[in-house]
Amino acid sequence: MLFFAEISELGKLPDMEIEQVYFFDDIPEKLTYPLIQPKLVEKISKTLIK
Repeated sequence: MLFFAEISELGKLPDMEIEQVYFFDDIPEKLTYPLIQPKLVEKISKTLIK
């Protein structure tokens, strides 16, 4: 599944969840799933451009 959200504000992260959040203008080089994540980004980019 692919989910997309526009986030306007982030609050404090719970202690047991994600350690840190990073913001990028472009897709990072080191990805958890490098074979599929660029394809998902491309898909959502095409959807937003319509």
